[in-house]
Amino acid sequence: CHLFLFLVQAALAGGTTMVIGHVLPEKNESLLEAYEKTRSQADNKACCDYALHMGVTWWGPKVRAEMESLVRDKGINSFQMFMAYKDLFMLRDSELFQALQNCKDIGAVARVLAENGELVAEGAKEALDLGISGPEGIEISRPEELEAEATHRAITIANRAHCPIYLVNVSSMSAGNVLATAKMQGKALVHGETTTAHAVLNGLQYYHQDWAHAAAYVTVPPLRLDPNTPNYLMSLLGKQRSKENRKIRSAIGAVTNLYHGADRNVFVGGKMDENRFVAVTSSNAAKIYNLYPRKGRIIPGADADVVTTRFSVSRTISVDNQVQGGDYNLYESLRCHGVPLVTISRGRLVYENGVFTCSEGSGKFYPLRTFPDYLYKKMVQREKRLIILCVCVHLCTCVSASLPVCLPLSDSPQCQALKAVEREPYEGDVAVMHSGKKDCGPCDGDTPTRPHTKHGGQRDLHESSFSLSGSQIDDKTPKRSSARILAPPGGRSSGIWSSGNNHNGGLEHSNTASEITTEKDSCLNTRMAVNVHATSVSCDTLSRHDMLAWLNDSLHLTYTKIEQLCSGAAYCQFMDMLFPGCVLLKKVKFQAKLEHEFIHNFKVLQAAFKRMGVDKIIPVEKLVKGKFQDNFEFVQWFKKFFDANYDGKEYDPLQARQGQDVNPAPNPGPQRHSPTVPKILPTPQRVLNTTVHVRKAPALTRNGGTDAELLELNQQLMELKLTVDGLEKERDFYFSKLRDIELICQEHESDTNPHLSRIMDILYATEDGFAAPDDDEIDGQAHLDQDEY
Repeated sequence: CHLFLFLVQAALAGGTTMVIGHVLPEKNESLLEAYEKTRSQADNKACCDYALHMGVTWWGPKVRAEMESLVRDKGINSFQMFMAYKDLFMLRDSELFQALQNCKDIGAVARVLAENGELVAEGAKEALDLGISGPEGIEISRPEELEAEATHRAITIANRAHCPIYLVNVSSMSAGNVLATAKMQGKALVHGETTTAHAVLNGLQYYHQDWAHAAAYVTVPPLRLDPNTPNYLMSLLGKQRSKENRKIRSAIGAVTNLYHGADRNVFVGGKMDENRFVAVTSSNAAKIYNLYPRKGRIIPGADADVVTTRFSVSRTISVDNQVQGGDYNLYESLRCHGVPLVTISRGRLVYENGVFTCSEGSGKFYPLRTFPDYLYKKMVQREKRLIILCVCVHLCTCVSASLPVCLPLSDSPQCQALKAVEREPYEGDVAVMHSGKKDCGPCDGDTPTRPHTKHGGQRDLHESSFSLSGSQIDDKTPKRSSARILAPPGGRSSGIWSSGNNHNGGLEHSNTASEITTEKDSCLNTRMAVNVHATSVSCDTLSRHDMLAWLNDSLHLTYTKIEQLCSGAAYCQFMDMLFPGCVLLKKVKFQAKLEHEFIHNFKVLQAAFKRMGVDKIIPVEKLVKGKFQDNFEFVQWFKKFFDANYDGKEYDPLQARQGQDVNPAPNPGPQRHSPTVPKILPTPQRVLNTTVHVRKAPALTRNGGTDAELLELNQQLMELKLTVDGLEKERDFYFSKLRDIELICQEHESDTNPHLSRIMDILYATEDGFAAPDDDEIDGQAHLDQDEY
C-alpha cells in the first residue's frame, strides 16, 4: 500500500495525472480475486486517478470466463500476455492465439510483452554455466534477435487472430524495425510503446563494478548495449506516421522522470515539437484506452488535467530529490530542460513547487470502456473491405461458371473468405499408391514409344537388336562371380566379396588385407536390417532363465548367466545367423576371457551393425564390465531385433564356428572379501560343489548312456546352475543389507543402547554346531570362489 502511495505521488510530481497499474495474478490464481485484492489496497491510498491492466499469466476456460466478467462488471479493458518469463507468466503460442481471439471478441486491448521465453531460459542456463550470475547476465541471455523474433511471431499470431495488438517495452532497434515494417505493410493492426529508460539509457551500466548500481538498471527486455538505440527509439516516437502507436511509460523506478528524460532528447535534439510531445505522452494513450476526450485533451467537459511546465528552466536529476524513494536514480546527474511546476487533476491543485496538496484516497478509479475506436474502428473497416472483396470474388465465380448468384449472409468476414467448395459426393480412393520409383523410361517388356526409322536402307545406329524378352544365348552359362571393393581406385581394399564357385575366373587369394567370403554373402546386397528402438511387451516378459534357454538352444551354448554375454561372441554369431556373411566368425574370439578381448568382439559386432544399417550404439564400456542389469537390457533389445529380422532359415551354429569351442566368459563382477561373512552365513562350499565338473557329462555315452539321457542330465544341470545363480544373487543382496546394518551399529558401538546390543547379538549369532573358520581358511575359500566364477 505504501509503495503504491509513493508511486502515485511520484507520478503527480512528474506531471502525470492518471496512471494505469498492473494486476499480475499468480499462476492458477483467479483473475477476479487478484483484481479485488488490488482494488482494496489502491482505493485507500491513491491520490491521483488510476485504472488497471490485468495480466493473463495462465490460460484455461476459467480465465476466458473471468476476462469477460472483468470487462463487463469491473471496468477492465486491457489484458497483458507474456511471451517471456518461462514457467512463471509465459503463454505458449496456442494459448496466446486463444487469448488474442478472446480479446477481440470482448473488445479489449491486447498487450503483449514479446520475447522468446524458451531461448531466454536456455541463455540464462548458459550464462550460469559460465559463472555469470550478475546483472550483466540479463543482457547476455536476452539478445536483440530474441526480441525481434518474438515481435514478428506476436504480430503474426495477432494477424491470424484478427486482433489489434499492442506491444509493450520495445527495447531494441531490431524489434522497432519489425514493428515499423508491419505497420508500413498494413498486414496487421499493431501498436507499441517503449519506456523512458529504453529511450534515454543504454546497457553499459550492467557492467558497472558496483553490483547494486548495475542491478538498479535491470528490466525486461534489458537496456541495449548499442548507444544508438535510444536515439533510434526516440526517432520512432517523433515520426508523424507512427504517432498513433507509441507512448512512453517507465518500467524501472523512474515515473517522476517520465517527462524529464524525454524533454532532454526531444526538444534539445529537435526530435519533435510540443504538440507532438503532448500526443505521444498523453493524447495517444487516452485514445488507446478509450479515455479520450475526457483525458488527453483540454476542452469543455473534460477532466481538466493540466500540468504547467517551464521549458526555460533546466534541472539536474539526483537521487537526493526524487519522490519515489530508492537508493538509486537511473538518470543520476542527467541535466534536463523543462520542469513540471504545477499539476492539476480534475480541476484540483494536487502538486505545486515540490509540495503535495492532495490527500490519500482522493484519487478516483476509472472503469474503462471496451472497443476503443482508435484500435477497433480500423479493424471494422478492414473487415468491411474483406467482405466486399469476398462478395466480388463470389460474383465473378458465379458469373464465370453460369451459376445463380447466391450471397450467404454472415457477420464474420472469415465465413465470407473461407467457404467450402460444393462438390458431388466422392467414394473412390483418396490416393493411388505407386512403387515410388522414378520414371526412367520404358520398363522391361514395354514396347518402345518411338517408331523405328530407317534411311535409305541403312541401319539406324540409335536402335538396338538387344531384347530382354525371350531366351538368350547365355541362359545356360553359369553366372560369374562378382567382386565388391570397399575402397576407391588407388586405395587399399579392406574386403572383397565373391559369389561364385569358379576358381579360375574368380579373384585369387593374396597376402594382402583382402578377404573372400562364400556364396551366401550375396544377400548383403539385397537385404538390410530392420531397426527396432524399444523392446516389445513379449520380450519384456521373458525372464533371464527364458533368455538363457533361447541363447543356448539357438547357438548350442552352455551359458548359465546373463553376465557371460559380456564377451560379445554370442551376438556376433547371431548376426551371422540373421545376415550370413556380415561377420567373419574367424575374427570372433569365442574363448575370450579378458576385457580387451571382449572389446574386440564388440568392435566386430558394431562393424556388422554399421554394414547392415543397424542404428544401435552398443554400450561397450558397460557391457564388458559384466553387470547383470546392463547385459540383460541389451539382450532384451537384441531379442526383439532378432525376432524382427529372422527369416526362419536353417542354421548350424557348430559348423559355422568351424569347431571352435565356446567357453562362457568368467564373471567379471566384483567379489566380496569381508571377514564378517562367516558370522552371518555359512560357507558356500556345498553350493560350489553343484556347479563343477561340467565337462564330465560326455562320459555317459561311453558307459552305455543314450543321447536322450545325456540331454536330460544337461538340462537338469543347467537348471541347477540357474538356481544356484539366483541364490547367490539373493545372498549377496541380503548380505549387503546386513553389512550396512552392522556398520551403523559399529559407528554407535560406544553408545549404551540395549537395542544396538540386541541387534549385534542377532547379527553374530550362529547355528548350533557351527564354528567360524580361521582367517587363512576364509582367504583360501575366497580364492576358490574367484577361480570358479
